[in-house]
Amino acid sequence: MKKTYCLMALILALAVSPAFAHNVLMMANFEGDKVTGESYFSTGEAIENAPVTVESNGAIVGEGKTDGAGAFSIDIPSGITSAKVTINAGMGHVAHEDIAREAAPEPTTEVKEAPSTIPSALSEQDIRKAVAAEVAPLRQMISDLHKAQTKPDMPRILGGIGYIIGIVGAFMWGRSRG
Repeated sequence: MKKTYCLMALILALAVSPAFAHNVLMMANFEGDKVTGESYFSTGEAIENAPVTVESNGAIVGEGKTDGAGAFSIDIPSGITSAKVTINAGMGHVAHEDIAREAAPEPTTEVKEAPSTIPSALSEQDIRKAVAAEVAPLRQMISDLHKAQTKPDMPRILGGIGYIIGIVGAFMWGRSRG
């Protein structure tokens, strides 16, 4: 009987230990001549001071670190259309994300000149900054939703414990039968 309890405790210890692990999650995108994004563990905790590398065509084109909130912004050479972003949070916690710039839509054969409501004093850079400022809250909302979906919640935790108890119960039932 004592062997059964020891065996059950060993199985439970081995089965439960992965439940405390956490994944590294990252969201990255191009923003002009920069790659920006944020990184966090599946628990929602920000990854601070982690090295981030940006590769394109197998060569490193940018390097940086995350800040205290897990965010990063890395300058890259202009003209890069796709890249692989890697964050190393230490102790084997690494995440990779392939990103690409979206191609501009093909122009139609019939082009109509639209009346311009933008003052001629605004440069393309000013317009890009204004659009980026307007889109920033949307990016934050998407990031928050992503964090909420990947964070372990009570039903998942209780479900995992239920599986463990079920497996141990089935094992003990099988041992009692023969």
